Amino acid sequence: MAANINSDKVIESIGVGPQTAAEIINYWLDIDTDCQQLLNPETTRIGMACEVADEAGKGPYWSLLLSSPEPESLLAE
Repeated sequence: MAANINSDKVIESIGVGPQTAAEIINYWLDIDTDCQQLLNPETTRIGMACEVADEAGKGPYWSLLLSSPEPESLLAE
């Protein structure tokens, strides 16, 4: 699936296992690199997705996209 993001900075965090959005966010906050990404003031846009796996005992799978605002040149189009 394409995110269609037009930004200078795009960051992704992925995870598997936590059952709720709050649990996965807390998981990422406990990992230094993911925490720094979540708290980065240059990233002002956020998108998050969850996919439940078909196999028993696996998932859900989480994806978090953070990005900076679109360049003004793209906003004028």
